[in-house]
Amino acid sequence: MTATHARLAHDVERAAQRTATSALAAVVIEDRAIAASGSFGCGVGPDTVFAVASLSKPVFAHAALRLSTRGQLDLDTPLIELDPAPYVPDRIDPDAPDLRRITARHVLSHTSGLGNWQDADVGRIGFLPGSRWHYSGDGFLYLQSVVEHLTESPLEVLAETEVLRPLSMDSTSYFWRATRGVRAEGHEFSKAAAAYSLHTTASDYARFVIDAMRSEVGSKMLEPQVAIDGSLAWGLGWGIAGRVFWHWGEIDRFACAAVGSRETGRGLVCLARGDDGLDACAEILRSSLGGEYSYPISAVLERGW
Repeated sequence: MTATHARLAHDVERAAQRTATSALAAVVIEDRAIAASGSFGCGVGPDTVFAVASLSKPVFAHAALRLSTRGQLDLDTPLIELDPAPYVPDRIDPDAPDLRRITARHVLSHTSGLGNWQDADVGRIGFLPGSRWHYSGDGFLYLQSVVEHLTESPLEVLAETEVLRPLSMDSTSYFWRATRGVRAEGHEFSKAAAAYSLHTTASDYARFVIDAMRSEVGSKMLEPQVAIDGSLAWGLGWGIAGRVFWHWGEIDRFACAAVGSRETGRGLVCLARGDDGLDACAEILRSSLGGEYSYPISAVLERGW
């Protein structure tokens, strides 16, 4: 057992004991390669499938940017010009001026003005697109519908072609498939949604984080688009904190976090089931990689995002 593996195993065990977390799987990345894995819970390991909620978004963003590099999706063309079908027709006027400004760039950087699941906000544009940051799952569903229209492919097929198969993410899908691996008991989605329905393993998602450190598309995702507050910003699919990129997810009793750095080649993926899952991930990040890597997830907890 390497020192990195021993340290991670200790960190995972301690985080699980300190929190109400029944299942944990974590993978450490060093030198842009998987260096160690650790887990807690009966039958749980780096290849156990978890529901990862908003970690779905960077994977979809990667697919969208691959389309962009081939000229199939213009990031700055209003989405309504790419797909004239009305968006949430019972909630919003398709001729509303702000709707006609929303672009893929706005969605991927969370500056579209669309909301994040509150029923009263669905289809409502809260501010001038591009003027500020507001986390929005609604925007990702809008962009998903446009991309599916442009490519004439459902999200699951697009993700397989553009991301999952090229990166050997063999246990990952946008809806639950029993053939994709042993799951951590809990949430299962039967319909693909770019904002929240991804099922994956710590090992698979670590491969995705490593690609973000290496590839041209990964570099494009890390171009800052908007400041949030303090030292936090957002790119085209990832949050940015200094030289660290990051994202998190929470749904029901599942929570997860992924961080990495193109400069250092270090990163970590943490998938958890339990009421304090995100706290457990923040603790593992802090003890395994240090404050620079744990800061953005700690900021999420402090701000209640």
